[in-house]
Amino acid sequence: MTSVGKPMSEASQFDAVVVGAGVVGLSAAIMLARRGLKLALIAPQALPFVASTSQRFDPRVFALSNKSQRFLADIRAWDAMPEQRVTPVSAMEVFGDDSKAAPLRMNAADVGMSALTWIVEQQSLLDALEAAARFTPGLTRINATVNQLQRIESVWQVQHEGGAVSTPWLFAADGANSPVRAAAELDFPVEDYNAEGVVGTFRLSVPHNNVARQWFLGSSVLAFLPLPDNCISMVWSMDTHQYYAWQRRSPSEWVTALAAVAQGCVDDVSPVSEAQGAVMSYPLRHGVAPLWFADGVVLLGDAAHQVHPLAGQGLNLGVEDVVDLQAALDANANRLDDALLRKWQRQRKSECQPVHWMTHGLNGLFRVELPGAQWIRNTGLQLVDRLPGLKRWLISQAMR
Repeated sequence: MTSVGKPMSEASQFDAVVVGAGVVGLSAAIMLARRGLKLALIAPQALPFVASTSQRFDPRVFALSNKSQRFLADIRAWDAMPEQRVTPVSAMEVFGDDSKAAPLRMNAADVGMSALTWIVEQQSLLDALEAAARFTPGLTRINATVNQLQRIESVWQVQHEGGAVSTPWLFAADGANSPVRAAAELDFPVEDYNAEGVVGTFRLSVPHNNVARQWFLGSSVLAFLPLPDNCISMVWSMDTHQYYAWQRRSPSEWVTALAAVAQGCVDDVSPVSEAQGAVMSYPLRHGVAPLWFADGVVLLGDAAHQVHPLAGQGLNLGVEDVVDLQAALDANANRLDDALLRKWQRQRKSECQPVHWMTHGLNGLFRVELPGAQWIRNTGLQLVDRLPGLKRWLISQAMR
């Protein structure tokens, strides 16, 4: 794989171009190039997260499904991640908003698996994918920003800072605010939750035992995802005005708040310092594109769908866009065409829309304040916990 930084006098020809070098963009580029396509991956070089004594873990982490893990193993990225930075989740506990009720507990052992999911840091996953991309024949990496897009006679001309490329197939993996999607007139309505996903790293005073925990708190949803050294990644989805009130709080105040929710088990920020204790956030929105491709442009990942993070499925849906496209190409002699993409689009929408509405519905259900609503939702959690067959089915659906 080569990096291109010098001006080009004319457009270089590629079978396909991927714009965006996040997890989904890198995954798509590697997969397409491995199927014999001459491919360009265009994205500016991002500033990487570097672990330090004051910030040991990347604040952004992902919970990878079995399907995502298998794909990463297939493209040689899984084994490239340091084993000590990957945490298997053996069980999950889900608490309703009735503090006296027992949690719903789901165990990997109940379905004969060693892990429900794997928690990985964003930077570890990006590093592994970049390493896999470097050894993928036919993949050209262009470290630049796309400046202009133009479609001429079924071919996209892509102008970037170092020159231009042309291609009949343009894959938009450039995020929730995708400029490629906008240029292709594929934008779709996205509803703003007026909420933030707040993330940070904390230490527990009791062993987490590789158990993930989640609390539905009415106006917010709090999750603890296990990390090495008895640390956890906090993912707290809260209303924007609630986050603004917390934005200037000290690390110790965050610890006090988390301990109050999590039965006193949060002990410390590790180590106690502003750098480690500071939290970051991203806005929460939801929506699924009605059209995932048109005129040679294909939407992937957040460019095609955005869901509430309470089920931890946002990244998995993006990776699965690539996995299902891979399967479609394998069945079509690795030929990209409209018929293949129409079939792929139907499949992906049928898988994304239920997750979208399920997460949206759960988020709304625990916000309802009508009489009896709390009893209904918490009784529902208890009922699921007492029906082994239903619980095993839910676990298998979540793990895929």
